[in-house]
Amino acid sequence: MAHFRGTLQGSSRQSISRLGGKDRGIRVAASGWNRGVRVIAYHENGRDTFKVYATGGSNGRVPEKLIATVTDEDA
Repeated sequence: MAHFRGTLQGSSRQSISRLGGKDRGIRVAASGWNRGVRVIAYHENGRDTFKVYATGGSNGRVPEKLIATVTDEDA
């Protein structure tokens, strides 16, 4: 059964979604040419955790950097 849901909508298309379970989580990314973000969502120790990384975008010239961690405790 799905525990996580990721959605995506481009400029001229309907939105789509993908599901992830507690056991495997979900990964989502959005990139421009020079910068982007990647989010990894997973369930651990009874709580949901989301790690947000800044990336080097499509050209990958900048190393990834963890910029935020969000958990159920933050609610």
